[in-house]
Amino acid sequence: MYELNTQEITGFQLSVDILIHILQNLDAKDILRVRQFKSVWLVVLDRACERYGIFKPTFPLDRMSTLDLENASTSPYKFLRSIKGLDEGDYPVPYHTSVLRFHSGSRSTGKNTGHDVKTLHLIPGGRFLLTSGRSYCLWDLGYSANVAAKPFPFAELLYLESSGFGAVVPGSDGKSIILGTTQRHEMAPQHYSINIHIMDLTESQTPTFRLAATLLLGVITGPVRMYHLGDSLAILWSHPYVVLWNWAGGVVCKWYVDKLAGIEPQAFVSDNSIFLWDQSSMRVWDLPAGDAFSPISDYGDIVVIPNRPKASVQNFSDEGFIMSTTSPWHRSPSADRYLCQLYPGMPYLRLFSVKSPSESRDDFLPGSYLVPGGESDNEYGPGFRGWIGQGVSSLFQCEDELVLCSRSGGEQSALVAMVLKVPKSASLDEIVPFSRALTPCGSVTPSWSLYQFDFCAFSGRAVYFTPTGDVLVSDYVLPSYGA
Repeated sequence: MYELNTQEITGFQLSVDILIHILQNLDAKDILRVRQFKSVWLVVLDRACERYGIFKPTFPLDRMSTLDLENASTSPYKFLRSIKGLDEGDYPVPYHTSVLRFHSGSRSTGKNTGHDVKTLHLIPGGRFLLTSGRSYCLWDLGYSANVAAKPFPFAELLYLESSGFGAVVPGSDGKSIILGTTQRHEMAPQHYSINIHIMDLTESQTPTFRLAATLLLGVITGPVRMYHLGDSLAILWSHPYVVLWNWAGGVVCKWYVDKLAGIEPQAFVSDNSIFLWDQSSMRVWDLPAGDAFSPISDYGDIVVIPNRPKASVQNFSDEGFIMSTTSPWHRSPSADRYLCQLYPGMPYLRLFSVKSPSESRDDFLPGSYLVPGGESDNEYGPGFRGWIGQGVSSLFQCEDELVLCSRSGGEQSALVAMVLKVPKSASLDEIVPFSRALTPCGSVTPSWSLYQFDFCAFSGRAVYFTPTGDVLVSDYVLPSYGA
């Protein structure tokens, strides 16, 4: 695979004003020549991947033409421009839509049977799709609409007992993915374990999932859910505890959550804190320091540590809500984080910026906090008549705008793209979302199950179940053609 060394090309950066001044003094043919340099677009695409949290192995740089690189680098702008040009009530016609056929086995075995698929997880960049069913499979859909999807999975993880999807995130090397799963033991249904698998997509022609760590939770009295997965840390809910597991270091701790309204709260994890919402309030805990962890027990016993919440705020409503947050793939230290709350069945939306105090913060303050960025009593705005259903994508930032995709409610569900302005300051003012349906009403399964669709705003690609059970992939950015 092509390795890009950007240090030789990006030793310095020029301001936009200086670049404009330079271009104004060039002839038209010289400007066109600059656009045709492949080295320029290699750097632009690499920088875009860093900026927007895109999985770099998405793009086979050694096989991509200059036009391919330019098209990939500018795809998010093209997608936004295309939906903003639609009249209210219209939806875009995809440049390419295909039914995904999931085949079991491999080309070498000659098998051609259907593959069981229940959930969809599109890796940022849009090329790789992780599915779960009787196994976890990674599929190659092609990096653009003019590259055909591969018919067989190029990596598969089988499991024998009841398993649930936890999270999938990038490895620190930028070439691997980390998969976290929860597993209930069929012979002892009250016993759960958490498994971490790693796969390097560049290590061979047939990459495999490698088991990196396992945590036995012991006897469980309620739901188990993975809130966060990182290079070394996993954060879990095991009723009524928050569990922090340093899976790379083999140490773990947990704390008890009292006065809990409900048995499975929602959570958002920032660099320093965890925000936990139950049916009555939102509370904030700082993540404990490394000396609070203890070695893992073979019997699932985890040391309980004292950890009190730093802040508590009453919920806007006791009705349940769903969250769209900045993608966990977006790991640039300088990246801003955002959180959008949406209330299924209610015409309401709230937007927040996630901020952290300076390093010399007061110990009384939480490590991170939510700053209001506006609210709306019409979650879709005037561009789509409907209400939010169950299911929403991550928030994608493109310049000064945030993009997400949701499934509308009711029996005639559609995928709806929503655009919000990035908050510039703290505000409780009314905001007006811009929304356009990506698919006709009734084209998406109305199931309330999670992970029935996914969306990548960078590539303009959506993957979703139809009411008949087919899985469609639709591309809303025109692919490049020619040399």
